[in-house]
Amino acid sequence: MKTAFVLLALVAAAVAQKVTIASPAANTAVKAGSNVVVAIDRPASETRSTDVAVIIGLQPCRKDGNCDAVASNYARVLYHGPFTPKSVDGHSDPSHNYTVKIPQNTTDGKALLQVAHFYYAGIGNNPQMETLNTVLQITS
Repeated sequence: MKTAFVLLALVAAAVAQKVTIASPAANTAVKAGSNVVVAIDRPASETRSTDVAVIIGLQPCRKDGNCDAVASNYARVLYHGPFTPKSVDGHSDPSHNYTVKIPQNTTDGKALLQVAHFYYAGIGNNPQMETLNTVLQITS
C-alpha cells in the first residue's frame, strides 16, 4: 500500500505543472538576427507547486532535418532566469513573455526552440524539471 501511495504521489507531481510554449507557433519562420517573443503559459494545476526558472535555448536540427537527435542539447542558451507567470491579455492561462534574439549566425533550416522549466511541487517541495520544444524555420 505504501508503494502505491508513493507511486501516485510521483505521478501527481509529474503532471502538476506542464507549461506550454504558447508562441511562437510550430514551424514559424524566424529571421536569423531578429528578436522573437517566446510566451510560456502555465495552465492551472490542482497540485501545489512553485515556479522557479526557465532556460530557453535554440539548437539547429541536423542537415537531414532530424530534430529529435539534437533535442537534449541546449547549445545556444538565449535566456536563463526567473519564471513568474502572470495574467496576460490574450492568454487564458498565466503566462510569461520573453524577448530573445536569434543569433545572426544561425544556419537556415529547422531549429528547435527549447524550454527547460524548473519548479518544486507537492507537500515535500520536491524539485522537478520538465522540457519541451517546438520547431522553428530559420531564414537569413
